[in-house]
Amino acid sequence: MGNFQFPGTMGKFGESPSSPTLIITTNMAKKIEKLGSAKRFGARYGTKPKYQFAKIEKEQRRKHKCPYCNAIAVKRIAMGIWNCRKCDSTFTGRAYTITKPVAVEEKIEEPKQIIEEEADEAVEEVTYKEGA
Repeated sequence: MGNFQFPGTMGKFGESPSSPTLIITTNMAKKIEKLGSAKRFGARYGTKPKYQFAKIEKEQRRKHKCPYCNAIAVKRIAMGIWNCRKCDSTFTGRAYTITKPVAVEEKIEEPKQIIEEEADEAVEEVTYKEGA
């Protein structure tokens, strides 16, 4: 009586001999940077604001490159005010970093060049038709 099973019921360890195996795949979540100093907020304020805050604060608190002596010794004094600890120069910059992050610039043709190229192609087509 111990090994008896009704037909169509589950077998050992959840196996079902009559139904096919179902494999569920999921997309893995993106790995995000650690919170760093934003851990001090604990369970408050939500995850996205904490991660944004941590990213900004990490950039703000690191040492930056001095535009005058090129030393990595610039620290933030106040919002937008920066001081180099090597050459002792004080200057203004952005609120959380000295300069704007450099983005990759794509080469974009000027509209005049595009119009001239199209005009040259049109002239070639007209002369080809006249010569034929």
